[in-house]
Amino acid sequence: MKEKKITKKQLAKDYKKTFDRAWKLWSEYRRKSEADENGLVVCFSCNAQIPWRRPKDKKQKGDFANLGHFFHGKLDFDPIATQIQDTYCNHGLHGNLGLYAIHLVEKYGLEKIRELVKRADVFEKYSIEELEQIIKDIEEKSCLKLETK
Repeated sequence: MKEKKITKKQLAKDYKKTFDRAWKLWSEYRRKSEADENGLVVCFSCNAQIPWRRPKDKKQKGDFANLGHFFHGKLDFDPIATQIQDTYCNHGLHGNLGLYAIHLVEKYGLEKIRELVKRADVFEKYSIEELEQIIKDIEEKSCLKLETK
């Protein structure tokens, strides 16, 4: 019996599915772990208080927390490079990176942010094995399990 050859298209599809699952878990873990007893978090850029997740009733209006990136497509699972933001700062202001950068330096120090920039400069795409390990690690420390579709 012949083995079925996996196409580049299928590999790309599998990679995207694994990446999206890892990102969803990481984002939920970060937002939930920083929520106060009322389920609120603070936007890293503008300090607005917002619910850590979208309301279950999606028709309900209002803001909710996102997980913003300092570098898009790099260091997506780094706790310094990814910070909680409200929807307006993250999407409307494209990350509000001016304030984001200032707050990174205030919170972590200039040297730590220089190291972060250097790591981003040499960053290579996550392997599917790294993504699977990220998923496993988050599930173990947070007891979060996402339903697979």
